[in-house]
Amino acid sequence: MYQLSAGTGHTIWNAITLKSTHEQQSFPVNIYILVMSVKLHITCILCVACSALTQAVTLSDTTDENIECFRIATQTATYYYDKTGAGFTSIVDADSNDWIGWREGGGSAGEYRGIPNMGLNKFGHPGYTGAVSTSPDARNETLDKVTIHSAKGDWSTTWEFYENHAKMTVHSVAEDYWFLYEGTPGGEYEDADIWYTSAGDSGICSESFTGDITNTSGAAERAEWICFADASLNRALFMIHTEVPENNDAIVDHYRPMQGNMTVFGFGRNSSGTTRQMSHTPAVLIIGLVEQKEYADVKQHIDSIYQDSGTSCLMRSID
Repeated sequence: MYQLSAGTGHTIWNAITLKSTHEQQSFPVNIYILVMSVKLHITCILCVACSALTQAVTLSDTTDENIECFRIATQTATYYYDKTGAGFTSIVDADSNDWIGWREGGGSAGEYRGIPNMGLNKFGHPGYTGAVSTSPDARNETLDKVTIHSAKGDWSTTWEFYENHAKMTVHSVAEDYWFLYEGTPGGEYEDADIWYTSAGDSGICSESFTGDITNTSGAAERAEWICFADASLNRALFMIHTEVPENNDAIVDHYRPMQGNMTVFGFGRNSSGTTRQMSHTPAVLIIGLVEQKEYADVKQHIDSIYQDSGTSCLMRSID
């Protein structure tokens, strides 16, 4: 039994073919079968690789809760992006659960919710107005990536949507900001829902914490991340934050539940919830849903997303 890599198999194939051509010698049938198997194996690997690179992202114009939105459908989630608020009204999973659940009115049961909610009455929050959001991409076609640019005064961001995550780059800001997740893990907030961080800390969603999230996980190096997992679903929402050049900041982060209705988590948010702590640009936020909820599995997925997103390579080149 031989176990050969694609590279090794290719070398053997060429070597035996060359021998057969120049020396006009036949080779044993078992070798021939091995070589043909290796060639077939290589072909299969290439087919699988090509299939893995095939993306399936579509963009359309729609409304959500009477708000004009972009609808971005991917393999793992459907995102509804408020064009004038520059934030997400909904992130819907494969079972039609909305992990945000924004609606007009209702406070923590509606209008407070969203991602990234970069500043109260400022920018990046569903239901707000004044932002202009555009996309150069074709509507209702299968694409490799969807890009959305949003701007309001000195605020400027770009979102890129892929089959298994969405990545925001913050180009400029008018003032200090934070990145928030104010929403409903699995479609409804429950005290038994779970959070865990790149520092290895974890808790249920009824438990609050305050402090800079470090990264001792070995995943998404030089970034900080958090996940929220539904107690009953094998699914989690992840958020990865880093700066350009790549850096896990030393700024305080905070989580608490609010009125039994939603999560209130913020990169760059203090415990009082009134002071936005971050100012650095460019900065990056990566979000998405993963069909896992165990720490080790989600951690591996986050590292893969982080590397595949090009964030790590970009940061190092700037360093």
